[in-house]
Amino acid sequence: MAKRRGAPPARASEKGKAAPRQRATAAHPISSMLRERPALIALLLAALHLLFAFLFFEPAPHNGGDNGAYLALARSLLSGQGYREIYDPAMPVHTQYPPLFPLMVAGLLLVGFQPWVPIKVMVMLFSLAAIVGSYYWMRRKGRPELAFTVALLMALSPGVLGLSHWELSDVPFWAFTIAALLAWDRMPPGNVKRLLAATVLTLLAYFTRSAGLPLLVAIVAWLSWKRRWKQLAIFAAVMAPFVFWWWWRARTQGGVDYVQQFWWIDPYDPSKGNVGIIDLIRRAAANNTAYLTRHLPLLLIGQPSIPGKVLSFAVVILAVIGWIRRLRHAQVSELFLPLYIGLLLAWPAVWSGERFLVPALPLFLFYSAETLQRLVRRFQPQRVRVISLATAALILFLAMPALSVGVRWGMMCTRVYLSGDPYSCHTPEWKDLFAVTELANRALPDNAVIISRKPRLLWAISGGRKGRIYPLSDSPDSLIASAGRAKARYVILDRVDGLSLTYLLPALARRPAAYCVLYALGPGRTAIFGIKPDGATIKDAAPSQGQQVEFEFCGPEYWRSPAIMESILKQ
Repeated sequence: MAKRRGAPPARASEKGKAAPRQRATAAHPISSMLRERPALIALLLAALHLLFAFLFFEPAPHNGGDNGAYLALARSLLSGQGYREIYDPAMPVHTQYPPLFPLMVAGLLLVGFQPWVPIKVMVMLFSLAAIVGSYYWMRRKGRPELAFTVALLMALSPGVLGLSHWELSDVPFWAFTIAALLAWDRMPPGNVKRLLAATVLTLLAYFTRSAGLPLLVAIVAWLSWKRRWKQLAIFAAVMAPFVFWWWWRARTQGGVDYVQQFWWIDPYDPSKGNVGIIDLIRRAAANNTAYLTRHLPLLLIGQPSIPGKVLSFAVVILAVIGWIRRLRHAQVSELFLPLYIGLLLAWPAVWSGERFLVPALPLFLFYSAETLQRLVRRFQPQRVRVISLATAALILFLAMPALSVGVRWGMMCTRVYLSGDPYSCHTPEWKDLFAVTELANRALPDNAVIISRKPRLLWAISGGRKGRIYPLSDSPDSLIASAGRAKARYVILDRVDGLSLTYLLPALARRPAAYCVLYALGPGRTAIFGIKPDGATIKDAAPSQGQQVEFEFCGPEYWRSPAIMESILKQ
C-alpha cells in the first residue's frame, strides 16, 4: 500500500537526464549566477569601477586645454551669445566640437555647480555607464561568462580609470557609442521603438564627438546590406537634418572643423600645407606604432612595458581573427570597428592617445577573448574556463603596479587639493603657468588679450582673459603680426613643454626691445611680457653667442592700476 501511494519511481532514462543537470548546477554555481543574474553582475561591476574611479580621482583641472574650450562654449550658450569661442578676442562661431558635451556642462552651471570637480564627477558617471553598457553588449553576443571577465578587466583598467575623471568628451562618447551598438545589435526588422531608441543614441554619440561619423557609416552600410529599406529611411529621416545642419553650419560660418584639420600636415601649423598620399601612409604607420606600443598597453596594464607591448600585440592579433569570424553574421559593431580604427590611423599623429581608443576597447578585448577560448577549446576543451581565468588573472597581475600607483596618487592629490592647493599634483612648470594666469586676472586691465600656449585654459582660470596661441614660428615678425591681429598687449612665456622654448623664446630673444617684462617668477620660470605698440618697427637685435638677453621692465600703463602694480611687485 505504501508503495502504491508514493510517487512512481523514475525511469532509468529520466534518471540519466536529471543527474547530469544536478551535478552541473552544483559544480558551477558561479556560472549559473553569471548567466541568470545579469543585473546583479552589472551592479557589482559598476560598484567596483566607481570605487576605484574615486580612488584614482584627481580634483585639479586637466591641463589639455579642451576642457577650457568646453567651459567657454557652455558659458557662451548660457549668456545667449550662441555657440561661440568667447575665449578668442574675435569671438568666432565655433564649428569644431559638437555641442552636446558643452550643453551638459552648461546644465551643471545652470543648476549652480562650478568647475571643475562637478564636471569630473559627471564624466565618472559616464565611465560607469560605459562599463555597464560594454558588459551588456558582450552578453548580447551570447557570452555571459566572457562578458563578465572582459568587463571586469575594463572596470579595473588603469588607463580607463585614469581617463574616468578628465573633464573631456571622450568617455561620454564611449558611453553613447557602446549604448548605440548595444541597441543596434540583433535589431529586429519590425521593432520601430527599438529602432528609434538606437537612432537617438547614435545621434547623441555623433553630437558628442565628430569621431561618431564611422558609427553612422556602419549603420547605413549594415541596413543597406540587410536590405532593411524602411528602417534605413526612418534612420535617415531622423539623422539627416541634424547632420546636415552641423555640416552646413561649418561650411557657411567660416570656422575650422575636423574635416579641414584632417588634411593639414600639422593641425597646430596650417602653414605647412595639406597631406598627400605618402603623408597619409606615414601618418598611419606612426599612429599604428603609437597605438600598439604605447596607448593600448597603457589602457590594458597602465604602462608601456615589454609585457604590456607583448599583450597589446597578442590582443590585436586575436581580435582580428575573432572579428573576421564574426563577419559571417556581422552586426553594426563588426562594421564600426574597422571604420573607427581606420579613422584613428588616418588622424593627425600629434592627436593620438589612449582616450581616443576607449570606444574600441570592449570590441578588441571581446573578439580577442572569444578567439582565445576557441583556440583552447580546440586543443584543451576541458580547460577553457581555467585558461580564460588564468589569462584574466595575469592581466590583472600586470596591472597591479599601475593600480597601486594610481590609487596612492589619486588619494594624495585629493588630500593636497582639500588642503588648499587647487592645482594639486601638477608639475611645478604647470603650477607656475597657473600662478601667472591668476595674477593676470588681478594685474591686467579687463580688456587685456594674452598670447599664450594654452589660451582656452588660461581663459577659464584667469576669469575671462581672452587670448590666442602664439604662432608656431620663431620669427619675431610672425609673433608681432599675430599679436597685432588679436589686438594683444601681453604674451606669456611658459616652461610646460618644448613648444615655448622652440618657438616663443627665440622670437622674444631676437627682438627684445619690442617687449618688456611685466612679471616673472624667477630665472628659467614662467613670465608675462608686455608687447610694445611699435614692436613691428623695431629692428632685431644683433646675434650674440652665450650672452643673456636683457628686457626692460614694463611701466604702469601695462597694469590695471599703479597701486596693484606696487602691491604685486612687493610680494
